[in-house]
Amino acid sequence: MKTLFLFLALAFPLVPAHAGKSPINGKTQDNAETKLSNALATAKAQGKKVFLRFSDTWCGHCIRMQKILDRPNMKASFGADLVDLKVELSLVPGGPKLYAKYAKPHDGIPWFAILENDGKVSFTSVATNGNVGCPETAAEIQFFIDGLRKNTKLTQSQLDEIAAEFKKP
Repeated sequence: MKTLFLFLALAFPLVPAHAGKSPINGKTQDNAETKLSNALATAKAQGKKVFLRFSDTWCGHCIRMQKILDRPNMKASFGADLVDLKVELSLVPGGPKLYAKYAKPHDGIPWFAILENDGKVSFTSVATNGNVGCPETAAEIQFFIDGLRKNTKLTQSQLDEIAAEFKKP
């Protein structure tokens, strides 16, 4: 009987060793809420805001946005005032639940928001005509730049650089 109890205790611990994390491809990773909490803490410590983005691996516009944001000059410009947090909905545990907390189901992806370091939303990718997603048209890029201008400390030079990068094919 002691052996059975010991086996059950080891096989089914009351608190998993990876609480707040989930296995993906054999690895454990933070869930979406934990990632957001960490990003907010980093933003607070650095006097920045969080650029929260929802995307997925199959989404062409999400991939385009990631490629643009991965450019070294973009990392430098965004990193000046924003902590970038990407949540891939099919890969990050709790991603869909966090998405539902911020976006409406019909908003689609990519979807982004600028969060104050206390978690309050100051700007989203939803314009009057719907979700801008990855800005491509002149109007979408202008909407994005205007949102960054009003909600970050990015300089005009940084904003011009960001606009130029989104205009590239």
